Amino acid sequence: MAAMEEVCQAYWRPLYGFALSMNGSHQDAEDCVQGFLTRVSTGDFFQSVSANRGKLRSLLLVSFKRYIVDTWKMQSSQKRGGSMRDIALDGIHVEDTSESDPSLAYDQEWAKVVVDEAMSNLRERYQKQGNEKTFDSLEAYIDGTPLENSSQTAEQLNLSSVALKSAIHRIRRRFGEELQNMVRETVQHENDVDEEIRWLIKVLQA
Repeated sequence: MAAMEEVCQAYWRPLYGFALSMNGSHQDAEDCVQGFLTRVSTGDFFQSVSANRGKLRSLLLVSFKRYIVDTWKMQSSQKRGGSMRDIALDGIHVEDTSESDPSLAYDQEWAKVVVDEAMSNLRERYQKQGNEKTFDSLEAYIDGTPLENSSQTAEQLNLSSVALKSAIHRIRRRFGEELQNMVRETVQHENDVDEEIRWLIKVLQA
């Protein structure tokens, strides 16, 4: 797995969603996540975790809960400033989930982050191939949505109707590959990938 600090920074949204659902305060949730990331950056926070750690999302949530409990016990919740190394938490919208179950909020944001990253990687893949126009035209149909105005889309991309269907099939397959790659980084065993993807789909459809 990637360096834990980098992983935590990539997946701050689920942590923020969990903290926000616990107390409903955006500032407290942000402070809590920042404090956790600072603790992680010391490099020894996960040393007590068993080598058989399973799925990354479970490890991260358990560790975050442990940090929250430890912080409450010390009665010294950290605030931004001083030696704390902030990361950029701005620019990404996280829905206010203060009325929902904290674990559900965490799961939903985790699933969104994984899918968003897979989509971003797919866009970059098409850009590198000089096919950004194709991606922009077909992005809306990656999730299985039926193609609208197929003749107009085919004309825009200078493709025949048969070639257009092939392009849609290809972009959906490539998205599946990118999603598998993302999930593969968050599980311990290869045979857990398909199960984790089924879980993602279930959470997003809930």
